[in-house]
Amino acid sequence: MKKTRSFLLAAGISLAMAFTFVTSICSCVSYKVVNTGTEIALASFTDSRDGKTYKTVKIGEQIWMAENLNYKVSGSKCYGEDGQVTTGYETRGPIASATLSSEQVQANCEKYGRLYFWGTAMEACPEGWHLPDKEEWQTLVNFAGGESVAGKRLKARSGWNNNGNGIDIYGFSALPGGQGNSAGFSAIGFGGIWWASSAGYYFGMSYSADGAVVVEVEGDESILVYVRCVQGEAQSSAASGVSGEQQGALKRYEEAIQKAQQEYQEAIQKPQREYEEAQKAYQEVMQKAYQEYVEAQKRYGEATQKEQQELQEAQKRYSEAIQKPQQEYQEALQKARQEPQKEQQEQQEAAKRYSEATQKPQQEYQEAAKRYSEATQKPQQEWQEAQKRYSEAMQKPQQEQQEAAKRYSEAMQKPQQEYQEALQKALQEYQEATQK
Repeated sequence: MKKTRSFLLAAGISLAMAFTFVTSICSCVSYKVVNTGTEIALASFTDSRDGKTYKTVKIGEQIWMAENLNYKVSGSKCYGEDGQVTTGYETRGPIASATLSSEQVQANCEKYGRLYFWGTAMEACPEGWHLPDKEEWQTLVNFAGGESVAGKRLKARSGWNNNGNGIDIYGFSALPGGQGNSAGFSAIGFGGIWWASSAGYYFGMSYSADGAVVVEVEGDESILVYVRCVQGEAQSSAASGVSGEQQGALKRYEEAIQKAQQEYQEAIQKPQREYEEAQKAYQEVMQKAYQEYVEAQKRYGEATQKEQQELQEAQKRYSEAIQKPQQEYQEALQKARQEPQKEQQEQQEAAKRYSEATQKPQQEYQEAAKRYSEATQKPQQEWQEAQKRYSEAMQKPQQEQQEAAKRYSEAMQKPQQEYQEALQKALQEYQEATQK
């Protein structure tokens, strides 16, 4: 087992979840994993609390849930419920986020199950089932071939980003349901994490690796992750909750998490709103200035079109008009060389005809060039001014957006620290109570 302060196996994901199953009404089925030929025997049981039926599977000597729990209880949420969902990252400022519709939130619950706080997860499993401790998770990993390959064998065959799917040879069907915390929800498609009853421990896997590990993450029981119950009575005294003092500490711990999370959200609400307003203002100003720039560019094109066409036609006429007299002039020069006595007279007459023939088209070309220059001067100036206004219009709101992003980032630091300290204190009280 590994120890770290930030878990997610190369994806930076953290989650929290609690699940509960009840009596099992077995309707056994089996199917074959096509790419391995392995026969998987699945059973099912129905949770008497809400009537939901879940698949189960025997892996080695353990009987596991074959899907995440979706039992609604205080201290649990669907991915995206009452919070922002990360949708991407910006080069400056906070991550980009969005709010899911109620239909999208419900669809996440149906696909991935619910996310739970650790305190909720500790008491979530029904009679006959329990939240596995770190040793039970490790038993699963060892049976699936060890940390380096267990993820590939336990992952579902679809749903993981960047082709990080598994082969699911045991029917465990692990999905990358993402995580939740005080800042919202993130990492769906990238990783999956499930609670252990052992304080501070998770079981997890990532889209970018074939492994699966049991990890200790210090002070992170405040996050929301998923739960798979395992059949049988809990082996860990920490999970049994028989002590009244333990139950009281667990309740205080859960209340401290909720209070700290609420205070954190309230502290960052104003700078977050200011950042979003500055971002909106920047987009609006940029859009208006850009539209003016495009319209000025269009007017410039329309204003110069006629004169440009006339200029090109005059240039063509000039070229055609000088072709014949230029040829005659060259022939006269050649003839004059053959008859020296007439050379000067012939050359002068040819030069005169050339000058007369080119005078009118040359004048027309110059006039067309002048009209073109005059016609383009104003729209070209307007276009340049629109370019300048566009540049200037973006500068201030862009700066305001960057300053708002900085204030938002700075405003989060103190409440984030207070939040973590409150959670650490509550966790310490709970751990002290469980050791008595």
